[in-house]
Amino acid sequence: MNISKALSFTSMILLSGSAMASVTIDLPESVNILVANGGKADISSDGFFSSQRKLQLEDGLQQIVFRYEPFFQEGKDNIGVESDVTVAVFNAADAELTLQVPQYRNSREAREHISSMQWSLTNQDGQKIPVTQDKLLKDGIQFGRNYYTEMSVYNQSDKVASVPEYAPQSGLPVKTIPARSIKSDQTKASASTAETMLHYWYEQADKQTRARFKQFINQQ
Repeated sequence: MNISKALSFTSMILLSGSAMASVTIDLPESVNILVANGGKADISSDGFFSSQRKLQLEDGLQQIVFRYEPFFQEGKDNIGVESDVTVAVFNAADAELTLQVPQYRNSREAREHISSMQWSLTNQDGQKIPVTQDKLLKDGIQFGRNYYTEMSVYNQSDKVASVPEYAPQSGLPVKTIPARSIKSDQTKASASTAETMLHYWYEQADKQTRARFKQFINQQ
């Protein structure tokens, strides 16, 4: 084999390996991934009845949004406890990670400690990887929340775990940006960003406020 063919063959191997490189996160059964890198989470499992689930991500800067929802069988009742929604940002490439959450003995213990739970992402060696985290909080009724829209608004802010590059997404397939420093300069909101914010606040308004808003638009 001459040198040019050898180099060509080596390049093909490297490119193939690069294309296959990705990040997987083993998920506990009680963790619900709400948003991944501004879009819908790509989660695989070993089968319908399997509790083994993996979140698939491309290499680069990652932002996941999740909630921990443990359930407890107490007598005849099946009691669930929900954590706050967590936003986590970290760099990862060609890695197999595990999301670890605390285990509670019963619903009472969970309610007492879940709001300040200590969780982590660990690699195959059991080492914790650096993560910047925050909570995605919303006042009032929690049912029916639009997490894609909320995260689009969040990522336009200067919050500690915001990633401006993921702001425009709205339930679209996951697209990861190259790895970089977790803290970044914030970009100005574009026209599409402003529209997203208008949709968000319109959804939060009551009927009277929506009516006044429509009247204002019609008068312009």
